[in-house]
Order: sequence, then C-alpha cells, then structure tokens
Amino acid sequence: MYLKYIKSEKDIDNSGGAGGDDVNHRMNGREIFFKTSFNLLSDNEIWEQKFELSLSDHGNNILNEFDKVHPDDRSSSIYNGRTVKIGWQNSFYSGRNTSVIGIDKEIEMADSYYNSISKSGSFTSEEPYSKTSVTGLYLQNRIKIDKDINIVTGLRKDHHEDYGSKTVYKISTSCRLKNKYRVKGSYGTGFKI
Repeated sequence: MYLKYIKSEKDIDNSGGAGGDDVNHRMNGREIFFKTSFNLLSDNEIWEQKFELSLSDHGNNILNEFDKVHPDDRSSSIYNGRTVKIGWQNSFYSGRNTSVIGIDKEIEMADSYYNSISKSGSFTSEEPYSKTSVTGLYLQNRIKIDKDINIVTGLRKDHHEDYGSKTVYKISTSCRLKNKYRVKGSYGTGFKI
C-alpha cells in the first residue's frame, strides 16, 4: 500500500524585475495519491490473480486580491481533479508459456472556475463537474522458445465513454546472444485521446 499527501502554498510573481513582485498573489494546492494491490496464487501455482486500486485527487486555489500596485485587478481560480483506477489481472503459467487476461477501468472527474476583474471589465469561466471513463480488456501471451528466445503477443480493446472503442495489438521478441547481449524488437499499434 502507498499513500502520499502534499499540501502546498506558493507565492506567485507576475514577472521578474521592478514591479514584478505581487505580494498577495498566492496558490494553495493539495494532492493525495493512494495505491494498493494484492496477489492471490492458486495452490498448484498455475493461476495468479492481481487486484489493483488507485486514487489520485488534486486541487489548486489561486487568488490574486486587489493591492496598492494593482488596485483595479483581481483574479481567482479553483481547479479540482480526481482519477480512480481499478484492475483485475489473471496470469496462467504452463511450462514455457504465460498467458495473461485482464480488465481495468479508469474514471476521471474534474471541475474548474475562473474569475477576473479589471479596468476593462470582468470575466468568468466555469467548467462544471464532468466525468469520463475508459474500460479496457487485454490479453497477452509469452512463449519461451528456449532459454534464449522469448516471443510476446498482445491484444487490447479499450472503450472510452465519449470516443468509442479501439483495438490495438503488439508483438515483440527478444534473443540473448552468447549469454552476453540481448537483441529486442517489437511492432505494435496504439492510439491516444
């Protein structure tokens, strides 16, 4: 299990040099990260399960109040974001062959708010709470041809709540030469949102 908490306070300057120091422009932040996992191995040691859960939660609050140097300018912003990941992986061991099948899900949530006031008027931008998720199913197989050669094949299908489904694959190999060098090669497809 892993747990990390960070609370931060920062003074923000508008620029370097004379007049760049803004004594009341501040940012307060927080970040929490939690991750846990556990494994179960069958009595005959041919099936291993791994369960994972992680949570990342962070936020920033930036405030720049009116002051003597900037009597007509004020701004504030708030950002909150959270990511939750869960996964279940199953590995099956059979001689020189290892097969893996798993499923994972990632959920992202966020909201933000910004407001500024100046001589030219005021401006507000608000992104209300929004949420999206990706669910993935994957298969992988590793074959040890002999002590020096491995071949790995993999297939993954992701379904994004907003952008639909996409399937990607990979194949890779590694070969050890004279117990001294290892040559690796791989080919695969991918996509990014």
